Amino acid sequence: VEMPSENDAGGNGKKVEYFMGVDCGSGSVRVGICDSTGRLLAWSVEKISTNNPRVDYYEQSSDEIWGKVCKASKDTLAKAKDVTPEKIRGIGFDA
Repeated sequence: VEMPSENDAGGNGKKVEYFMGVDCGSGSVRVGICDSTGRLLAWSVEKISTNNPRVDYYEQSSDEIWGKVCKASKDTLAKAKDVTPEKIRGIGFDA
């Protein structure tokens, strides 16, 4: 993905800002980074396991989910060229 200039969001003369979104669903964690124009720059998905120890009983590990959030966040940052953690202006989190 070609990144916009730090000082120009889509040619309008405004400084580019970056935002991270994290969505934890029942089957996966999804993380994306977009710029201030709304353009999605990078994303990652990590599957979450669900245990079914008996009929009609399901459980998930909070430790596993948090680990997947951390991994997907790091992977997404690595994919978003020139976007460092310091350049992320905000994080939206949905679980």
